[in-house]
Parts: sequence; structure tokens; C-alpha cells
Amino acid sequence: MKSNLFILCIVFMLAGCTSSIQPKIVKIDTLQSGKVQTRQSGEPMLERGVLKVQPGFQAKVDVFLPKAGEILLPLVKRGDTWECLGKASDDYLVCSLPSRMLNSLIMADGTRAGDLHKFLFKPWGELVGLLTPTGRIVQIEEPGKVAGIFEPVDIPLVGTQKTELIYDGRIDDVIKFTYLEFGSDFTRPTYFKGLSYNISSMNLINIKDMMIEVLDANEKEIKFIVRN
Repeated sequence: MKSNLFILCIVFMLAGCTSSIQPKIVKIDTLQSGKVQTRQSGEPMLERGVLKVQPGFQAKVDVFLPKAGEILLPLVKRGDTWECLGKASDDYLVCSLPSRMLNSLIMADGTRAGDLHKFLFKPWGELVGLLTPTGRIVQIEEPGKVAGIFEPVDIPLVGTQKTELIYDGRIDDVIKFTYLEFGSDFTRPTYFKGLSYNISSMNLINIKDMMIEVLDANEKEIKFIVRN
């Protein structure tokens, strides 16, 4: 990441070198010992982890972006994400192209514009335009057409890890859970396991390092207390 920031500084020399954005560290631990809690089937009962995140923006819908000067911008698809590594003057966030868009910036004459261009956003998600490799800001035409299209998101980085325990309902005397572990990609777990427990004779279950007393459970929800 340091090399990327060095390149960004070289690129922005004509516009003033950006300040780097340091990743944010967020700790998650929803374990509440000794408290009666209720969760719906499919809802996380417990979440634990350490998130290392970088700011970014995500498209909420599919949209054709207006031109930026002579550069034709590609179709944006819902879920496309821009990761931001620096902050330029006027509080513009400098963000890299989504991997899907590499090789997709085209000049009006049909030639490739290159992949060293960066997207500029305002902190609340308003797309400003592009920053060229020479440090020139090229604003998009008709900015009102993309108002409200992008929203700020936290992008997990390497070093992020999170675990979840999800209640999956009850069949007769058996209650079911799914245990999940996530890395930097929260859309796909790195590990998951289905768990089943018979509570006909005992309502105290041990999952990983958590002792859980089941007060009531049916196919739709569970009422429980964490005892450690």
C-alpha cells in the first residue's frame, strides 16, 4: 500500500500531493453475558472480530456515467466499489477504479485513456470527476444525473477477521446454528459449519468458547443467555 501512496503523490504533484488515509481499526463484540436476548431465525446471535477498513464508495444502482471532458466513462453496475487511499485538496477523496473497470476508460476518439486515472468523490458520495495522471481534475458533465448513486462504505482489508453465530431454527428437540468465519471478503466466509444440539434433556450448550443457556426456541426465534 505504501508504494501505491507514493505513486499517488507523484501523480498529484501538479495538483498538490494528497494526504494518505490510514486504515480504521474497528473491534466488534456483541457478546452480552448474563443478559436475556432474542434473535430471529437467520439473524446473527453473536458477532466477534477486528475490522481493518479503508473508506470507499459503492454504487447503489446500475447507471451510465456522463462524460468527463473527452473521456467516456463505463457503465457502473450496482455493487461496484471504489477504494480510497488518499485525500486531495478541497477534501476530495481519491479512489481507485473497481477491478471490473480496468481497461474500460475510452477517449471520445476511441483510444484507451489508460488506468492511471483516479475517481474523485466528495466525502458523502458525490462523484466529482477524474484525476488524470498529470494531476489535472476533469469534472463530469451533468453531475445531477448521478446524484445519490453512490454511498460511503467501509472496505475490509487484509488483517480483517470476523466470526458469526446464526440461529437456523428448531426441528422437534433439535436446534440448529451456522458458525461462520470471514476474512477480508465479507460476502464469502472462509469457513462455515452447521451445528445441531438436542435440548430435550439439557438447555445449556457450549459453542466454541461460549456457554449458552437456551430459555426458549422455536422455528422462528430463540431466547437465550450467554453464561460466560
